[in-house]
Amino acid sequence: MYLDKNKVETNVGDRCHSEDYNKKQGRSQWRAGYFTLEASLVVPMALCIIVLLIHLSYNTYQKAILTQDLYLLGFRASVLGRQQEVDANTYIRANAANQFGNRYIGSREPEIDVQDNDRFVKCHAETEADHAAMQWHFLMPASDWGVRSNSKADVIHRGAHIRRIDRLVDLGKIALNHVNGQ
Repeated sequence: MYLDKNKVETNVGDRCHSEDYNKKQGRSQWRAGYFTLEASLVVPMALCIIVLLIHLSYNTYQKAILTQDLYLLGFRASVLGRQQEVDANTYIRANAANQFGNRYIGSREPEIDVQDNDRFVKCHAETEADHAAMQWHFLMPASDWGVRSNSKADVIHRGAHIRRIDRLVDLGKIALNHVNGQ
C-alpha cells in the first residue's frame, strides 16, 4: 500500500482497491470500524437487556402463580373448611404444600400468614428467589428479589345464603301478588 494524495488504496482480503473503486461499490472507508464498535458495545448491552427481561418475566410468573395459589387456598378454606368444621388457618397450612407443588423453581417455599373471621379469610404469602449470579453487576440489586401477594376470600354460609334467597323470592312473589291484586 502506498500513500498518494490523489489515490488511496485499501486492502480488502487479498485484493487492493482504490478509493474510486470503493465509491463505485458504495463502500465507505470507515465501514470496517462499525462492526468493531457494534461487537464491543451493542451486542453485550443487548445480551444484558435480554437476560434482564427474562428475569423480570420470571418474577412476574412467580407473582401470578403465588396469587392464584393463595386465592385457591383461601377460597377452599372458606368453603370446605367450614363444611369439615376446621379452622381456616389449620386447613390452609395442611393443604399449602399440596397446592404449591413444585412450581416455585429457584425460589424458597412461600411463607403463609392467615387471618380468619366469620366474614372472610385473608392470606398473605411471600417468597424470595436466590439469584446471585449478577449480584455485583449493574443490573441486579444486592438483595434477593422477593415476591409478595395477598388474597381475600369471603366466607359464604350456604344454608343461610340459600334461605336468604328463598325468602327474597317469596317476598317478591307476595309483592307482585299484592300489586296485581289491587
